[in-house]
Amino acid sequence: MVKRRALPLVAALVTVIILFASSIVWFYYQLPPHSLPSEPADFYAISKEVSLSELIDIVERQNRTVYLPSELPEGFELTAIYVREDEFLAIIVYSVEDNKDYKTAELTIEISPSLQTPTLDELKSWAEDSEHEKALEINGWPVWVNEKAYIGVEERREKYGKEYAPLVIVWIKGHRYMIGSPVLTVEELIQLVRSMKSLSNFSLIF
Repeated sequence: MVKRRALPLVAALVTVIILFASSIVWFYYQLPPHSLPSEPADFYAISKEVSLSELIDIVERQNRTVYLPSELPEGFELTAIYVREDEFLAIIVYSVEDNKDYKTAELTIEISPSLQTPTLDELKSWAEDSEHEKALEINGWPVWVNEKAYIGVEERREKYGKEYAPLVIVWIKGHRYMIGSPVLTVEELIQLVRSMKSLSNFSLIF
């Protein structure tokens, strides 16, 4: 039996697993190197670039429901989509300068199947002692916000001259979305989440 005083630690570890375990790597953001591996793997080597219409076909074949923002900040456009089909892992790239590189683009979304969707109370418990983290509910979805997440990709740190940037994670219908940007504010990322709609509602073809 777990001793009562150990329960908070166990709960925290469970929350960490819920937040991070189902990702291949932290492609864009991770905790400082002493906490997690310092350099993520190269997703290009295990993925292929697809169009939005091809992504929709993949999602339909796999009987998944995937969401993307229906509204973008001014000047941003969808520039690239990289997908690993066998485990369904995807990186969606947005840019104001036609940048297709997920390592250096201004806005990226990593989509992966979620082992478990945390409750809002679980996220609040995880964030309650943090200065930079908070939990929200948007459109009925649990959302975890880190206003100062460590940027785990060297190329991104070098391009933007910073080590920390906002990161928002949202869980929707069995998938986890990690939305990060070194140029947007937390509120702008939250607005992206508010605008997210199922791919079945998208009429524009990339």
